[in-house]
Amino acid sequence: MPVTGIVHVDGAPLAGIEISFHAEEKATSHRIFPKATTDADGKFQAWSYRKDDGLTAGNYTLTFIDHSGPNQPFQRASDKPDLFKKKYTNPKKSEFTLVVPEGGEPIDMGIIALTRP
Repeated sequence: MPVTGIVHVDGAPLAGIEISFHAEEKATSHRIFPKATTDADGKFQAWSYRKDDGLTAGNYTLTFIDHSGPNQPFQRASDKPDLFKKKYTNPKKSEFTLVVPEGGEPIDMGIIALTRP
């Protein structure tokens, strides 16, 4: 199912925020690691297996990493420091959750407001 939204950091949309959707684990489910990354307008669309394919039904907790800082030569985005300083990386402490029902309409999460420490 398509899942979209917009991430604002300190009141403004921001590109380069990595979002992970942590599925509630079930003994019979296989592990997938759904993700999304915000564009220049702070918008994102979740994907599980291929770009923008959405999420399967289930309960999710969201975590966020901000790798939007300046690039160093030959530096991968994943090697850049998290400008949130790990404030939103623990799924057990996250206040951001999502329920994706079986069938139904696409989900627009609206604006997700985050702050840097």
